[in-house]
Amino acid sequence: NAGSATSDRYMITIFENVIWPSLGPTYEVLTVFIKSGKDLEKIHAPLFNGKMKGRHKVGMYFLWPVDFEDNPTAAGYVSKDALLATMESFEACGVVSRFP
Repeated sequence: NAGSATSDRYMITIFENVIWPSLGPTYEVLTVFIKSGKDLEKIHAPLFNGKMKGRHKVGMYFLWPVDFEDNPTAAGYVSKDALLATMESFEACGVVSRFP
């Protein structure tokens, strides 16, 4: 039982049970903490992509897309439209979405 996609326990489970056994210490993680869909709109994908040094660039979005207004009291619940727009902007820069 790893919890929801927005929980620390879920992210730890993904990295310890999936990513680490597959890649070991050969990956880099850049983290952005998101409180709402408005935060997603502030991310400039080409600038962020330029900071990524690896040969393979992957985006993992531990957020909960919703079809209603952002919930400021529930971390990680963001507008599905804002999340999809962010994912599209990263994919346009060559960062492949791998989660969700």
